[in-house]
Amino acid sequence: MLLKIGEELADSTMRRFPQGRAPDGTPWAPKSDVTVANHPRGGKRPLIGESKVLSTASISHDVQGNTVVVGSNAIQAAVMQFGAPAGSLWRGKDKRGRNAMAPWGDIPARPFLGVSAEDEQTILAIVQDYLAF
Repeated sequence: MLLKIGEELADSTMRRFPQGRAPDGTPWAPKSDVTVANHPRGGKRPLIGESKVLSTASISHDVQGNTVVVGSNAIQAAVMQFGAPAGSLWRGKDKRGRNAMAPWGDIPARPFLGVSAEDEQTILAIVQDYLAF
C-alpha cells in the first residue's frame, strides 16, 4: 500500500512541473529577469533549469518502515522547496579575490513537494482498496 502511495505521489509531483504549481495550487514565483538573462538555456519557467534534473528524473519515493517518503536528491531541491535569502548559502571570495556570495539574490520558495487535494483522494482510494482485501 505504501509503495503504491509513494508511486502516485511521485507521479503527481512530476505532473505539476509543466503547470508550474505548488501542491496547494498556487503558481510558483517566476524566474527573475536577471536569472533568465544569465541562463537563457534554462528558459523562463520556474524549476525547469538548463539541466532539467529536478523536473525530469530526481523525484523518488521510498518506504521506510510504516512511512513513505517522497523527495529529490537534486542539489537544488531544498532551495527550490524552501527558498533562500541572498548570501545564506555561502559568503567568501571568488577566483579573482572579490567578495562574493551565493545565492547572489533572494530565491523565493517554490514548493513542489507535498500532498494536493487530488493526492488526498488518491491516497484515500489506495487505502480503501488495501483494506478491502
